[in-house]
Amino acid sequence: MRISTYFKGRSAQFKNTIAAGIVAFALICGGSVSAQVSGGFKQGGGGKTISPIGNKIQRPPQKTLAEPTTTLLNDSMLNTIAKEMNASCPVKMGETVEMISVTASPGKRFEYAYKLAAEKKTLDIAAAKSKTEESLIPMVKTNEALKIFRDSKVTMVYIYYDQNKELMFKVTITPDMYE
Repeated sequence: MRISTYFKGRSAQFKNTIAAGIVAFALICGGSVSAQVSGGFKQGGGGKTISPIGNKIQRPPQKTLAEPTTTLLNDSMLNTIAKEMNASCPVKMGETVEMISVTASPGKRFEYAYKLAAEKKTLDIAAAKSKTEESLIPMVKTNEALKIFRDSKVTMVYIYYDQNKELMFKVTITPDMYE
């Protein structure tokens, strides 16, 4: 996913948080340290490789920060995403479902809370949980909007309440379930 697509419609604070993570990641991966590379030595900060044969200087392909291949989310970034999403809650997801809140917890855990327009006593909770889990796992595996969560190995928890806000069930999707 292009990072520009991910930033579309996001606040400046959110963009700055993600950008800071990208910069930190780039510095960690390409910082100015000396290391032996393919029989030569990489000079810190210059991006040059000096070959031991004839001392030819070769420039490796340049990477840009504008289009990183993967931006990994940490707990702080997940908290920022949750805060932004909560600013829009509640959100109608259809006639019978409403997202009421989002929470980020330590350990890369992201929880979505939904309220259904039904009473707990009128539903077969075990069947509803089973059907929900059956539909959520393929969605998490393939939904392009969740790619950054998959790449970051985030555990996603979907919590469902009835119209009286009584807990009905939770579906937890761990990285091993969507990889």
